[in-house]
Amino acid sequence: MRFWPGRGEAPTEPAGGEAVEQAFRRGREEERKRHRSHPVLATLMFLAAVVGVGMLYLAAQQGSFSGGGLVIDHRLAIATAKASQTTAQR
Repeated sequence: MRFWPGRGEAPTEPAGGEAVEQAFRRGREEERKRHRSHPVLATLMFLAAVVGVGMLYLAAQQGSFSGGGLVIDHRLAIATAKASQTTAQR
């Protein structure tokens, strides 16, 4: 199979095929051991990304980041008021 004209045939199989494959697998296993993920940290990062996307959406909807911040502040104030009323009743 020729990839470039005038350069001859490409090798059909890489040199040391099985040895290269074993080294590749061993390298992947070593990297997985060194870079294990923590499920709680991954969940927190995912939630932070979702909040960030929500902030970008509100900023686009309101026309500015300050407008989006006002919407969030207003919603938080409402939620805080409802929570304090609920705890005061108990």
